[in-house]
Amino acid sequence: YTKKPDLEYFLRRLTGIVYIHAQEFAPSEELFQAYKKRGGSWDEFKAAYRSLLVSRGLPGDWTLERLDRACLLCSEPEPESCHRSIAASYLAAAFPGLDIEHL
Repeated sequence: YTKKPDLEYFLRRLTGIVYIHAQEFAPSEELFQAYKKRGGSWDEFKAAYRSLLVSRGLPGDWTLERLDRACLLCSEPEPESCHRSIAASYLAAAFPGLDIEHL
């Protein structure tokens, strides 16, 4: 993990990416606890997280142009266990021209 100022600096300096803390894509604490701390299933988490994104009205202000060269960051080693991959597929469904690449 890194501190926000360091992350902002390195993203801008090395890649030209502007850091935006998009809290609307974060799972609720309750959802996170149910999955990570109490051992809930990935399928349950995935369904509940997608419902949360819908309830928050996403994509909201996010547009295809605003997502151009966007990077959703996560500490999970593989996209198969990462909530950001769920968010990415959700956005790809909302914006058919959006291309997702897991790094």
